[in-house]
Amino acid sequence: MRRRGFTMTEVLFALLVLSLLTALVAVALAGTLRQTSAAANRTQAVRLLSDASRRLVAGDYAVLPTPAGGGRRSWDYGELAGVFPDLSGEGGRAEPDAYRLTITSTGQLNLSGSTLTRYRLEVCWREGGAGEQCVDAETIGPDPAAAGSTPPLPGLN
Repeated sequence: MRRRGFTMTEVLFALLVLSLLTALVAVALAGTLRQTSAAANRTQAVRLLSDASRRLVAGDYAVLPTPAGGGRRSWDYGELAGVFPDLSGEGGRAEPDAYRLTITSTGQLNLSGSTLTRYRLEVCWREGGAGEQCVDAETIGPDPAAAGSTPPLPGLN
């Protein structure tokens, strides 16, 4: 007598194996998507740090912390598009309003007869279940009182 088809046990076993493989692929794909999302957020945050640093070095009053502000200037979520309009309009993670920026004056140094100020910049964003993530950088720029006069670092301004 010849058997026709598969037994119920064989079909259930094949479905179990197929389900396990599908679950493994789904978990791997979800992990890859999370890593890609985190990398995209970090890349945009570094882009924002770079633009803010460039404007600090140039002595841009719109980003320089002032002594009246305690040497600190910050923009919360939803406030950066007005300050960095050239970075907005791309949507999604590229929107500056999805980030917050803090610039803090951390001291002064004398370089070739010019008094410069050290600045610490921090850009943060909300990362799903991981809460808030941040990247930071340091740069030097003009003293806020001297901004707008002769650039302290010719060639960079």
